[in-house]
Amino acid sequence: MLRAGSPSALVLLVALATMTSISIAIYLPAMPTLAADLGTSMELVQLTVSIFLVGVGLGQLVYGPASDRFGRRPALLFGLVVYGAGSLACALAPTIGVLLAGRALQAAGACAGMALVRAIIRDTYPRERMAGALSTVTGAMAISPALAPILGSQIYLAFGWRADFLFLAGFAVFLLVLAVTMLPETNHHRDPLAMQPARLLANYRSLLANRTFVGHMLAGGLALSGAFAYTVASPFILIERLGVRPDLFALLMISTTLAYVTGTWTAPRLARRIGLERALRVGGGICAAAALVMVAVAVSGVVTILTVVAGMTFYMVGMGMTLPLSMAGGIGPFPRMAGAASALIGAGQMVTGSLASAASAGLAGWGMAGLATVVVGTGGGALAAALFLVRAPDDAA
Repeated sequence: MLRAGSPSALVLLVALATMTSISIAIYLPAMPTLAADLGTSMELVQLTVSIFLVGVGLGQLVYGPASDRFGRRPALLFGLVVYGAGSLACALAPTIGVLLAGRALQAAGACAGMALVRAIIRDTYPRERMAGALSTVTGAMAISPALAPILGSQIYLAFGWRADFLFLAGFAVFLLVLAVTMLPETNHHRDPLAMQPARLLANYRSLLANRTFVGHMLAGGLALSGAFAYTVASPFILIERLGVRPDLFALLMISTTLAYVTGTWTAPRLARRIGLERALRVGGGICAAAALVMVAVAVSGVVTILTVVAGMTFYMVGMGMTLPLSMAGGIGPFPRMAGAASALIGAGQMVTGSLASAASAGLAGWGMAGLATVVVGTGGGALAAALFLVRAPDDAA
């Protein structure tokens, strides 16, 4: 077993945390072919992303409290089994209906990694180091959506879109073996009543009554939602409208990933200088400014590969700052409800993300204008939450 809090353990947590982002991004280059192969519409194919996000969000509300009651390790192992079964169902899906069901099952397992990795970090790191560990994890979660389409496009071009989901099934088996053999239990303050409905509702009520917790949840969730909107819209703006090849589309994701990594690297360093809450406001401000740039691009009509990617690259710097800071600020004050707090933050992120991706899909006919409309709402909302809900310790009450 690895020692909790060690660099090796953090690497394993990083791998577990990437399940969700890889599962969202790996088949993006294959979406147009997938729609043709299953004889369905592009809107229903886009729905495979929204359903996955909803499943990840709702599932975390169960895994978080379950890990508070039974421990992080058994909850995570169960999730990995479910994730593998869902991935296999997607690979074998004969219709879009079965694929949507498989994506829901896949999400019900993938959410374990997202919720429990945050809770494990809360178990093993002090507050001053938590933002750094979460920045490492979220940085990896940013890199994986860039690498996943590159890998996915090559798998798809060689073996077809179903092979992308077979790869995810194999990834689930790999992670399950690592978790069984190497991951220690970190929850040493289990709550035997955590799964009881009354306690569950009381915990969530207590968290939602905390203004700063809600602010952190909304700031991170709205910032992340802009990226989800781009994930849904970009294949159709870049591939269908601007004629980018699927393999080159995957390479374009690298610029947004590098921007996100820049943000995650900056976040803990800036937080140490000016405080976590004020650093969060800087990140939200960058998201809002980038959203206005995207609106200007849409209004001007100068929609090119460069302007589309550049606007989102700017946005991702702010998101890279906002996400780890909002996680650390939201989870840190609740050591005995770390699982529930992590689950609620994750659910909030996925619910807002699913709404943003659904809006982006619904406005697909507007092209860049549709994407900019959604992103200006997510970026502006993230800044508003950081400014008006999150309070720094020395702010006036």
